[in-house]
Amino acid sequence: MRSCLRSCASCGNSHNEHLLTNKLIKKLRSELCYEDLMDFWQKKFPEKIYELNYDKLTENQELESRKIFNYLGLKWENSVLEFHNNSRVVQTTSNIQVRKKMYKGSSQQWKKYKPWLQSMINNLKKN
Repeated sequence: MRSCLRSCASCGNSHNEHLLTNKLIKKLRSELCYEDLMDFWQKKFPEKIYELNYDKLTENQELESRKIFNYLGLKWENSVLEFHNNSRVVQTTSNIQVRKKMYKGSSQQWKKYKPWLQSMINNLKKN
């Protein structure tokens, strides 16, 4: 799972502060709902849901990917580590990013926004 704060910080930049603020609020609400939903399913089906730590994946892609394959009972395929070489069409906002190798650089960049994002999260949780 990717950190809620990190995910929100990655929403991107906008020259229109109003649009950026609305985008962040929408993303924060979505992240909070996701966390609540995952808590529900984890309680309903303990040990049935695999939770992936995104930071660990970026630090050691092969080890974490092998853990997923093992959990699912799948045969390991080295091509998993070469996802960026896949030529299939990608129609998401990360269409450029998936053509690059996994990188570690962005894992901590969100922290400069943490105080502001945390106060937004606290306000949303109150409502």
